Amino acid sequence: MELFEIVKNNLYVGMVVKNYKMLCHLLNQEPKTSDSKKAQEKEWKRFFDWTREGQKYIIINVHNNQLPKDDKRYDGNNKNNRKEYEQFQISIEDDQKKGVYR
Repeated sequence: MELFEIVKNNLYVGMVVKNYKMLCHLLNQEPKTSDSKKAQEKEWKRFFDWTREGQKYIIINVHNNQLPKDDKRYDGNNKNNRKEYEQFQISIEDDQKKGVYR
């Protein structure tokens, strides 16, 4: 079953979940640690919003539609440097010549 359907069936606004492990159990997800846990929680933000009080998760909103996934790999590492690299592109005519390019 897709995570969105599981969220719609198992969570509701105002629900208080004891801790992270219990929330993972409700969502049929494996509990994770460290950066994997942060990534998992970021993925959950697409489906519902929550606040935390100590270890408790309090569900404040369950989205009717899943939010789009924000994939920053599309832009790549050189997004900010593209304009700088354009000045170094060699035309086909210059490619045939020998020597230093300007």
